[in-house]
Amino acid sequence: MATYVGYSVAGIFGGMIATAGVTIPSVIIVTFVAKNLEKFKDNPLISRAFYGLRPAVTGLIAAAGMDVMMTSFLFIKEAVAKNDITVLVDPLKLVVFIVFLWSICKYKKHPVSYIALGAVVGVVLHF
Repeated sequence: MATYVGYSVAGIFGGMIATAGVTIPSVIIVTFVAKNLEKFKDNPLISRAFYGLRPAVTGLIAAAGMDVMMTSFLFIKEAVAKNDITVLVDPLKLVVFIVFLWSICKYKKHPVSYIALGAVVGVVLHF
């Protein structure tokens, strides 16, 4: 979103600056935490805190995945509003999703490769 707004306001340079402005603080914080985590990895309090965070992180990732899925190829609100089940699923997008899910499970490549391939498929198929 920041990239889009930056691009809309100030062109390509604005998009790059807006993206950097959103990502750089997170990169700095994660770098700081990663460097200092080594000092505290054996601390039982820190270990329990990270153990307790696992279910929350899993739930947040699952919720984000469901949101993307609902936005991408499941159109429940439109189907209910039109009272027409045929608009519930976009078949082409569903097929692309299933192919990507299958390839992720089978080949286990780096996630960035799937993101890049998904971008190419989206441009080619005009999603």
